[in-house]
Amino acid sequence: MKGLANFFSFLFHPIFIPMYSVFLYFKIDNYQNRILIKDDGFLYVIYSLMIIIGIVFPLISFLIMYKTKFISDLNINQRKERIPVLIIVFIYYLMVYFMYRTWNESYINLPMPFEQLISFLFGGLVIMILTTIITLKLKISLHSIAIGGMAGGFLALSIVMSPINNLESLIQLNACLLIIMGIVSSSRLFLKAHIPYEVLTGMVLGFGIEYFIVINEITI
Repeated sequence: MKGLANFFSFLFHPIFIPMYSVFLYFKIDNYQNRILIKDDGFLYVIYSLMIIIGIVFPLISFLIMYKTKFISDLNINQRKERIPVLIIVFIYYLMVYFMYRTWNESYINLPMPFEQLISFLFGGLVIMILTTIITLKLKISLHSIAIGGMAGGFLALSIVMSPINNLESLIQLNACLLIIMGIVSSSRLFLKAHIPYEVLTGMVLGFGIEYFIVINEITI
C-alpha cells in the first residue's frame, strides 16, 4: 500500500498537474480546438513551453535549493521551506500564463481561440497566491490543492466550452478526476504527510477557486 501511495503521490505531483491540464484541454473536441490541433507546430510550442518552463526549470531550481541547503529535502515537508519554493514556481507559472495569453490574443485564425484555458491557468495563479499566504501560518496539502483544482477546472470547462462533440468522454474524465482526487488525497493521509483538515482544505480550496474562475471565464 505504501508503494501505491508513493506512486500516486509522484504521478500526480503538483508540478505535473498544469502539463496534464494543458494536454487534456486540447483533447476537448469543440470548434476552436479542431482548428488548433490541425496546426502541429502550434501545439508543439504550447506543450514544449509548459514542459520546459513549467516543469524542467522548477525542478532544476529545486535541485539547486537542495544542494545549497536552502531546503532540507526534495519533498519539502517543512512548512517554512515551502514558501520560497511556491514563490519560484509562481514566477515560472506566471511566465507561462502571459506567453499563452499573448498567443491567445494574437492568433490569426480565430478570435481568442483558447480563452477558457487562459482562465484555467489564471485560476492556478490565484490558487498559488492563496496557498502561499496560507502557508505563512498553516501547512496545507499541495497535492490536494492541485488535483482539486484540476477536477474543478475541467468540470467548469465541460460547461463553458459547449458545444462539445465528445461531451460523453469529458464527463467520464470529470468522474475519473474526482476519483483520482480521492485517491491522491488518501495517499497523502496514508503516508502521514498531512492530517485530514490539511487535505480537506486543499481539496475544497483548489476545486472551488478553479471552478469559480473558469465558469466565469475570469482572466487578467
